Amino acid sequence: MTLLPARPRLPFDKVFSFGLGPAAGFGPERYRAALERIFETLERVRAHSVVLALPGRSTSRIEPDRAAELFWAVARERARGDDIVLVDDP
Repeated sequence: MTLLPARPRLPFDKVFSFGLGPAAGFGPERYRAALERIFETLERVRAHSVVLALPGRSTSRIEPDRAAELFWAVARERARGDDIVLVDDP
């Protein structure tokens, strides 16, 4: 994980970048583990307004329906009252 300062070039305070490991073998288990790590980090830094690109979606390593299903499963457990904007290809 890398934390980058975003201001003044972006309208965000922080940008987090999470490594997902090798592309080979990336599937639902690693996707869910990445989401858990992301939400854990957001809780630690008390971020309650978030723009999130779903892990593995930009490279089509996980199908959109499965990605959304797992995202909501994790978000229901971890994101209480947070504002989350998801970024994905149409």
